[in-house]
Amino acid sequence: MSIEKSPELGCQVALQNKDTFCNLLLDILAKYTNVALVTTKGEDDMRWMYPIVILAAFMLLSGNSCNEPIPEKVFCVINANGSGFKEDNSLQIANLGRAFYVSDDLIFHLGERLVKHGIGSSVTTLSPEDMPITDTQYLAIDQQNSRLYFAAKFAICRVGFDGQDYRRISPDDNGYYSAPALSSDGNYLTAIRNGQIARMDIQTEEWTVLPEPVTARYAIFTEDTQEYYYFSSYLDYYIPTQALCKLDAQQDSTLIFTAFDSDFSHYYNAKVSSNFRYFASHNMKEPTEDIDYFGSSFTRYPAPLSVHDRQTGESFIVPDCFTYTFDPGGDAIIYSRLKYGMADLMRMDLSTRQSTMIWDGYHKANVFSYSVSEIFPRFDGQLMYLQAWKRVWRTDDDKSSTAPRHENYPLPSGAISAR
Repeated sequence: MSIEKSPELGCQVALQNKDTFCNLLLDILAKYTNVALVTTKGEDDMRWMYPIVILAAFMLLSGNSCNEPIPEKVFCVINANGSGFKEDNSLQIANLGRAFYVSDDLIFHLGERLVKHGIGSSVTTLSPEDMPITDTQYLAIDQQNSRLYFAAKFAICRVGFDGQDYRRISPDDNGYYSAPALSSDGNYLTAIRNGQIARMDIQTEEWTVLPEPVTARYAIFTEDTQEYYYFSSYLDYYIPTQALCKLDAQQDSTLIFTAFDSDFSHYYNAKVSSNFRYFASHNMKEPTEDIDYFGSSFTRYPAPLSVHDRQTGESFIVPDCFTYTFDPGGDAIIYSRLKYGMADLMRMDLSTRQSTMIWDGYHKANVFSYSVSEIFPRFDGQLMYLQAWKRVWRTDDDKSSTAPRHENYPLPSGAISAR
């Protein structure tokens, strides 16, 4: 006789399962609270315990975060092949702001000021005290002419690598300028002025402001096709929306892809590859702490990474991504994803879209990567720094059953793992 055909037997089985579940919750409750509730296993005795156990289960599930280790922000360094991983803040990201890692002897930072230093050397300030940085995300680096373009006090400014020849180059037109970017051949500089695309001829320093669009956040001018690729943010039926669009020589705009974000507090990370073939965007948000009656818990925010190939016209998505950057060579993308409960590090060949693991996410045997916020590659592509979050297992006993696993993902040759 099947359970479906016997309501009486079905109720009996359900009651037995309820008793079993109830006793299991009591055991778990005792484990985490060090309080043992003694009761008999009889049906009548258990019934009065159901409300208590349900309440205890709610408190356990809601307040279990009190026993969870708190993630810790750390800074790390790793070779491009996955070897040499260690915690290291030589790049001084926490102190100086976003890093642009040209070489070990030349690192630029956008924070309160534009500064430079080398690994282990003193810091030199390149921007004036009365010109605070107003865009800490984008720095246009002209290596051929040793010049930097940046936004300070809502104007576009220029300075040499040595700190000489500083001056404001954007018009004094009451506009709010940001996001400087060099064109594909380096003859033009684009910037965003109050949501519009502004372009400057590097030789003549003459500016042109396009009437449309009015929602741009970052734009690149491709000289070979005389087109603009721009990222924009706007509300689409009250939904925060991010988009990549193309503006051709006739100023006709084409939508390439959109991404939706329920929270504009995310850090909108739009980039172009060094060969100007690939464009990508991602909404990054660092882990946040939520505090309630039962304690605190942390939430992390993996999100889709959108990539576009302007040569083929194809776009694709990498799911559950924490952050990314283009490989300095321009033919690959490096990203951190949520996999098996941890944040690992992957490298995707953009020509084949095949990914290989660089790092499996273990800091050491009992410490794993909870999230990765930023990736700062050195311009030669051989080394990178990470701004990350690590977390330990609750106890050694928990590691055997709750530790994330990467056994089925072999590491590249030379890589070091703490497994």
